[in-house]
Amino acid sequence: MNDARRFFFGLLAGSVLAASLYAAAIWFALGIPVPSTLVPWGFIKSKVEMAAAVSSPKILFVGGSSVDNGINAKHAGEVTGLPAVNMGFWAGLGPEYILDKVRQVAKPGDLVVLIMEYGQFNWSGECRYWVGEEMLPLVLCRDPQFFLSRPLEEQFHFAIRMSPAFLGECLQERVHPVTSVSPDGFFKSHDSCGDVTNNITANLPNPLPIGNTPKDPIWHLSHPLPADAKGFSVVADFIDWARKSGVTVVATYPNVARNPAYEKADSQVTVKRVKDFYRSMNVPLLGSFEASEFSPECFFDTHYHLQADSAVRRTELLIPLLAPYLPGQSKQ
Repeated sequence: MNDARRFFFGLLAGSVLAASLYAAAIWFALGIPVPSTLVPWGFIKSKVEMAAAVSSPKILFVGGSSVDNGINAKHAGEVTGLPAVNMGFWAGLGPEYILDKVRQVAKPGDLVVLIMEYGQFNWSGECRYWVGEEMLPLVLCRDPQFFLSRPLEEQFHFAIRMSPAFLGECLQERVHPVTSVSPDGFFKSHDSCGDVTNNITANLPNPLPIGNTPKDPIWHLSHPLPADAKGFSVVADFIDWARKSGVTVVATYPNVARNPAYEKADSQVTVKRVKDFYRSMNVPLLGSFEASEFSPECFFDTHYHLQADSAVRRTELLIPLLAPYLPGQSKQ
């Protein structure tokens, strides 16, 4: 066998081996309810089911934990007379997955308020897909439908990022399944509108998380956002879907703890690029960056998480800006 043929067959064998390992890795993980994913999946599932059960038209506040801990949907519903749901998850799930959950529950006539954290517009690495450590186990183990709906290229990126520890947990669950109990933690910390209820002064954690305290600058806000940030296309796809589906979309800035770092040029670049993106999509960006800044004393445990009373105040400031876009109102 000459060198060319040996190379060809070696390449073919390597490709078959890689494909086999890929398929085996997916088989080990897909749909296997490993115990470590029980509580976070219960959180996601509860919010989706809550929003699905609400009649339209409704208001959906969407984002990561800055929404979960920064918006009071119950108060918004009482003031506007429309049902409102807090669909704030956590930023580690990534924009594609969060917005997929919104697609499942948003109906014609609904108003979606996008409050995306700055880190959801871009992520490290060359991969154009968000494949984070927090998202990967949940998608593969608890939400295989989402995984199977992705392009093959994206599925491949999921597979190659599975850690040996995670695969070991999946294998153990296949061999010796653990009887899971219902995750009731969500209902102890959230109300019927999806709002956090335990972010009060008496529950302030001590010590605070290092690097993410209310007095620490947000990395993705204090560094310039690239003009071609990968998250822009993800959010743009959702906006296009919403328009075709009769869902109104507006956006606003996420609540952040005031910090001198945000007065510098790098932060101003990031804020401007977010503003320019929404303008390019013809999506109203409500309020101003300055209005989204609150004193660090208003925050609970991180620079994104407001205390309960401040979340109500934040919501009260936002409601008048939403008024022209509420169902039945003329758009301005």
